[in-house]
Amino acid sequence: MTANLAVPHVHGAWAHGRPCGMLQQAPCYKASVALWHTRHTRHTWNQWQQNRHHAPHVCLATTGEGREGSKPRSASRSAEPVPTGDMPAVQALANTLQITASEAANMCKKVPKLLRRSPSALAAKVNTISAAAGVPAARIASLVARGSPSVLLHSPSVLLDRLEAMAGLLGLEPEGDLGRVGGPEARKSVLGQALAAAEADPTLLQMDFDGLRGVGKAVMRELRDAGGE
Repeated sequence: MTANLAVPHVHGAWAHGRPCGMLQQAPCYKASVALWHTRHTRHTWNQWQQNRHHAPHVCLATTGEGREGSKPRSASRSAEPVPTGDMPAVQALANTLQITASEAANMCKKVPKLLRRSPSALAAKVNTISAAAGVPAARIASLVARGSPSVLLHSPSVLLDRLEAMAGLLGLEPEGDLGRVGGPEARKSVLGQALAAAEADPTLLQMDFDGLRGVGKAVMRELRDAGGE
């Protein structure tokens, strides 16, 4: 019997600071790890991700948006085109990251200030994230272009810690303390899964920890219902 996987979800600004302590105290952390590995499947996760878009949205961010059915403001705004004067920097960025000029331009539409401030620093951020997660730079660029500029608005170390927290709160990580017990490869797997979840639903990267924890609990509840527990 297939569970009704469409559930409300929450948008909000990311919390500040390192998440490790918060994650350790999250009541659903250990349960989500066990439940994910005993009951969850990639098919179920994909189905839930697709269906949850049909549920009402509740916005917690201080954007003046909170009506049922509303979407985050950043998702509704159309990005400005890259100015002609920025195109040489965009091309240089594309060459550095080994992505197409079109992919670089689409990403830079969302983070024009980072591009103008320092193209080399922007490239370094993308490369750090892609290397840590074991994914091509083009996937990071695509994620930013699809509406998650916050991926590049923080330092790579802060972002990577938050991706680990996201994986923990959603129950995506393998057994161990945020993947660190298993070493660098386990951590890379954690980050890769978190990025894959963000690719399926970029709004996950805009949620605060309470929102992510709520999503994780909803997944566990639906899985328990599906299993007749």
